[in-house]
Amino acid sequence: MNKEIIGSAFFGYSKTNVCEYIASMNEEFSRQLMEMENENKKEKAELKARINTLEKELNEKKKSHGEIADALLDAQQYAAIIKQKAEAENKKLIAENQKLQKEQSERLELYKAAIDKLRKELAVFSADTDKKLLEYCGQAEDIEKEFEEV
Repeated sequence: MNKEIIGSAFFGYSKTNVCEYIASMNEEFSRQLMEMENENKKEKAELKARINTLEKELNEKKKSHGEIADALLDAQQYAAIIKQKAEAENKKLIAENQKLQKEQSERLELYKAAIDKLRKELAVFSADTDKKLLEYCGQAEDIEKEFEEV
């Protein structure tokens, strides 16, 4: 407190000067308080704007993460479906190949049996032919001997 501004009076300070001093101090404090309130309001508004911006960014990130999670889930489900289809197709192809292999094996066995039968028939035919040829050769020799005798 500045004693020179207030001034002294009989039995202490002058009431008028004290009241004026208190009023000036009150005005100064009110002005400073108003400045602080204005600064606080301005800072509060800036912080609210910053909070709103951050909330928007957060919501966008959440939405983006949600979309990514949904896309990942969809991709996993699609991959599972594709895998099931591929496995089913693979089983089908394996069954078809086994069926074809069995059919080819059966045909091969039929061909082997036919070849064996043909070999036996040829062996019998060859044996019969050799027998007949020997017979004819013998008859030819007999005829030749008869001509020589005549």
